[in-house]
Amino acid sequence: SDGVAPEVVSVEATSPTTIVITFSEDLDESQLDVSDFAVFRNSDLNDSINITSISESDGVVTLTLASALASGDDPQVVANPSGEGESIVDAAGNEFAETDFVVDDVVDLIAPVVDISEDVIIATIDEEVTFTASASDIFTGVDEVGISWDFGDGNNDAGEEVSHAYS
Repeated sequence: SDGVAPEVVSVEATSPTTIVITFSEDLDESQLDVSDFAVFRNSDLNDSINITSISESDGVVTLTLASALASGDDPQVVANPSGEGESIVDAAGNEFAETDFVVDDVVDLIAPVVDISEDVIIATIDEEVTFTASASDIFTGVDEVGISWDFGDGNNDAGEEVSHAYS
């Protein structure tokens, strides 16, 4: 036994249905259970999201959520929720020391949701095509995130609506 309890290093939302928790050391995966964690949509901790599966490798715990995070969510992750499982232990048998440990600074690694449309499906050479896009960020709910275009012919542009002619 190394005598040192595992600690949470970071928590990241890597997709709308995946939360990744990095601990300071390898955990005993055989001890882990979905009841060792709780995920909530906001800081009120009143709108929970069911966890359908859990896996661990080298101190990285992956939680799969039953429903997706939605626009404007500010996810909170609780380790060792009171009255639930308390089996977060490292490979040496040291138990995660805290109960109801709330992580409220989940890192947003989810790409913005983008919707793209064009005004012409088949264009002739030198015909201008107008492209329209909108994007929103899940955590902030912001509907206008930076949009940049690469037309694949060496030309680029930026903005929600752009026009380009292929020659």
